Amino acid sequence: MTSTGKLLALVASAAVLAAGPAMAQKQGGTLTVGLELDIPGFDGLKVGVYDTAANIAASLILETLVKLDDDGKPKPGLALSWSSSDDFKVWTFKLRPDVKFHDGTPFNAQALAWTFARLKDPKNNCRCAFYIANVLSVEAKDDLTVVHTLKDPSVNYPAILTRPTEVNTVHSPTAIQAKGDDYNRNPVGTGPFVLKSWTAGDRMVVEPNPNYWDKGKPHLDRVVLRPLPDSQSRFASLKAGETDLVWADEFEADNIMRAKKDPTLQVLSYAGSGAAVNAINTKVPPLDDVRVRQALVMALDRKKFSQALTNGLGRPASNPYGDGSWVKCKDDRVLPEDPKKAAAVIKDYGKPV
Repeated sequence: MTSTGKLLALVASAAVLAAGPAMAQKQGGTLTVGLELDIPGFDGLKVGVYDTAANIAASLILETLVKLDDDGKPKPGLALSWSSSDDFKVWTFKLRPDVKFHDGTPFNAQALAWTFARLKDPKNNCRCAFYIANVLSVEAKDDLTVVHTLKDPSVNYPAILTRPTEVNTVHSPTAIQAKGDDYNRNPVGTGPFVLKSWTAGDRMVVEPNPNYWDKGKPHLDRVVLRPLPDSQSRFASLKAGETDLVWADEFEADNIMRAKKDPTLQVLSYAGSGAAVNAINTKVPPLDDVRVRQALVMALDRKKFSQALTNGLGRPASNPYGDGSWVKCKDDRVLPEDPKKAAAVIKDYGKPV
């Protein structure tokens, strides 16, 4: 895409980012993207969980062992193939040969094992510890074979590795050791783009990796990422031609509806596979009583809730994981909407709520 196009991509708040419908590839040009947040950095020891903005930037500079195809199925990334033990606790990945990091360091199993050990080391107090708690070890069997050993079975482990997070993206051990604390703002991966410049709060500029393993890619000459936290400013930048693509979720329904009516804009929507969850403290009154919790569920009109907050763009969830999630959850225990029964339950509780 060149800088003449205007695009608004819609993603659900709990979804993994998706590119939307395929578009004709053109060689050259600059793509400017308006992000909802500034990018905090890329070192897992410093930034914790990657947010949407970091995910977008990471997908340009860094890569993962496994990617998703257009149907949402795992496909080769830096790993060409994988297999599991019968109990799904041991996963063996065969790596792509002749790949190098942007700094010339060879990509191999030893690099993966080193970077994982750094995240896993208790002395480093990685904020990502929770997300790799199930991974006991990552071991290099030879240069192009790496084995992940898990505490508990994971039948969809390759799919879990596809999101470009701080624990899934592949980094150069040489760069991490050389740059130290500065690595957070100087990421070195194997991706199609290399970091050219980065001014916090203003923009990040990436340009093509001349030695990218997937020959003929990338198509663009440059990608500019601009943090625009205010949704109205982000939408205005799109209309003014200052950005080519901006991101919006269902809570920016007004802008999305305006964009759909604007013939100069294109909206690519993705329904998402997850759900937004409100966690409650069940150890303090009145929520320590199951009757109150049941009443809250039965009293909530999810369709009106969605209409009020998202103009109906948010889909009412019937389970904690959402439609399309990798986690399958039966809906047969979900309480139906029933305000009268909710009121009766609260009356039985006998105290003000």
